This record gives sequence, C-alpha cells and structure tokens, in this order.
Amino acid sequence: MSQLFDYDVLIIGGGPAGAAAALTLARYSALRVGLADRGQPHAQPVGEVVSPALYPLLEYLGFDREVVASHHLPAYGHAAAWGSATVHSRDYIFGGQGPGLHLDRRGFDAMLAQRARELGVSWLADTGVSALEPGWRCQLQPRGGPARPATARFVIDASGRGASVARATGVARHRHDQLVAVCAYYEQVPHEASSQGTFIEATEHGWYYAAPLPGQQFVVSFLTDQDLLLPSQVQQQWDAQLRATRYLRQLADYVRLGQPTQLTTRTAHTQFTPCPVGAAWVPAGEAAVAFDPLSSMGIGFAVSTGIEAARVAEAYCQRGADTSAAYGQHLQRLFTEYQQQHAAQYGGEARWPQAPFWQRRQAQLVARA
Repeated sequence: MSQLFDYDVLIIGGGPAGAAAALTLARYSALRVGLADRGQPHAQPVGEVVSPALYPLLEYLGFDREVVASHHLPAYGHAAAWGSATVHSRDYIFGGQGPGLHLDRRGFDAMLAQRARELGVSWLADTGVSALEPGWRCQLQPRGGPARPATARFVIDASGRGASVARATGVARHRHDQLVAVCAYYEQVPHEASSQGTFIEATEHGWYYAAPLPGQQFVVSFLTDQDLLLPSQVQQQWDAQLRATRYLRQLADYVRLGQPTQLTTRTAHTQFTPCPVGAAWVPAGEAAVAFDPLSSMGIGFAVSTGIEAARVAEAYCQRGADTSAAYGQHLQRLFTEYQQQHAAQYGGEARWPQAPFWQRRQAQLVARA
C-alpha cells in the first residue's frame, strides 16, 4: 500500500521566496501545498527597494502592476558617495520601466500570503518545523499549541540564512564574510522624507544606507564587520557617528531626523548553500544565496528562486523528473556572477587602504582577479 502524504510539497518559510514558491504551485499545478511560516513578529523592515524588474515576476504570480504599486512608495533611484567625495545618482526612469518601489515589507509579505491562501495553499502561520527527516517526515509546531506529525514528497527550504533543511540534512553552508547591519529607526519624519531615494555613503569603517519607510518612518543602517563593530556604535555614540559622515548628516538635517526610536543589529553576510541533487529538496531565497545588501538583489532573487524551486518540485511530483541539478547549476552561475560584481563594487572604494574593513574587501578583489 502506497504512503499517503499530508502534502505533496512542504515549504518551510513564509517570506517572499516561500510565498512565491507556494503561489507558483497553486497557480500552475494541482499539487497539495503546505507552507510552515514561523514568522518574525518583532522583525523591523530594513528599507528594501526593488527595481521595476520585479513587476514581470509578480505578474507571473497573478498580481496587477498598478495595484501593487499603489501600496508602496515609489523609488525613483538612488545616490551614493562611493569611491570619491562626489555623490553620484542613478535614476530608474532612464531604464524605461518606470520607478521601482520602496517596499512596505510587512504589507508585501501579507499580500503574497493572502493570495496563496485564497488559491488553496495550507498556510500554517506561526508554525515551526522540527525533527525533519528525509522521507519526508517532520513535526509541525504551532506557537503555543501541540505539535503534530506531517509528511511530504518534496520540501522547499525558504527558511532564510538559517537554511534549516540544509542544517537538518548535513549540507554545508559557506559563509564568506562577517557583515552585520546596525539599523536605526526614526518615526514621524516630515512628509518630504518619503520623496528621498535611497542614499549610500562609504566611511572608513564601513558604509551607511538610508531610505524612507511607509508611515512617515525612516531607516539608517550602518554596515560593517561584526568583529569591527564597537559597542558605542550601537548605542551611546550612534548620533555622533552619524554626524561624522560628510553627506548623510546633511540628509538627516534636511529630513529633520531626531533620535532613533529603536536600534537593532542583524546579520548581512554573504552565504552560499549548494543545491543537493536527487535529495527531493531544494533551497530558495536566502536559504540558497544570501547577498550583501549592497547588491540590492535580495527580494528579486527570493521571488525568482521561489518560482524556480516550485518548478523543480512540480517536475519531481507530477512528472517524476529530477531537475535539481540544472537548478543547482543555475544558482552556482548566479553566485559566481554576484561574486565578481561584489568584488568590483567594493574595489571601487580605495580611500581607506589601511582600514581593516576595506583591506578585507580589497583582498577579495585580488583573490577574484
């Protein structure tokens, strides 16, 4: 007697990668799909900006461009003081696809989740996965409730940098640096702050990123290596550090930033997880490749790999075909290209050759040459 599975495909993680995988399977297959979304109720947005290139992916998932755009702030481009004391700007308008978006990240994730539920995905909110064993067997653990066993034919790991399936199955994750981001949040900033694009400024010990958020909020992040992060930069001396910048302090004065309402530190390192072949699971999003935020690749990559991972799952479950090798090769090519572009981006800043943060990036550039 054949085994009866709870799900054909179990997706672990309810961010953009997991939601995109669920929507793809719900729209383009007849498979039973479960998604365990542990959730991050206390996570703050980091000011994600997406280019207009995201719209075709969202249209594939069934969303109207104009409706999506109406729920987020427009992003017309970005400016950077990088490589010299001159500020350089790049505007999306010259790409011919219109503006990008300053994402209301919580609203964006909620939009994807709602549509997935409407299409029949079993979306298990506030639910973690434990005791995961190839087979696939696991325990679904709702927050505050009893665990229950579940089975699946195929698993998609969309659990973020933690890569829970990789950890459970012994697949090594390759971490390439120690980058962290200290994020400061400001509330009730004037309306003109929302018209500002993103701004990046390199400094001796790392770089700053500033962006508007929905609801009259603003975020400023400082990115550096974890071992270089001084406690004073996290708390007592944040304002002094910000005022020591050349251009960001002018922007802060223009949008009349006061004291931050919250300071948080989060990981931002580059990480690569090889895709297993013939193992009935694949990673997607940050569980596959986690990018340095400088690349601005996170959300688009998450959605696109969620779609591709769903296609691998569909081929396995409905046609008995294993396309994981081709998918893994695709991820490896993307990561190799990213490494080249990443080294070139950091190689463009050479004003502090003796500073450890930049020495490490220059060493990576030499290694890639």
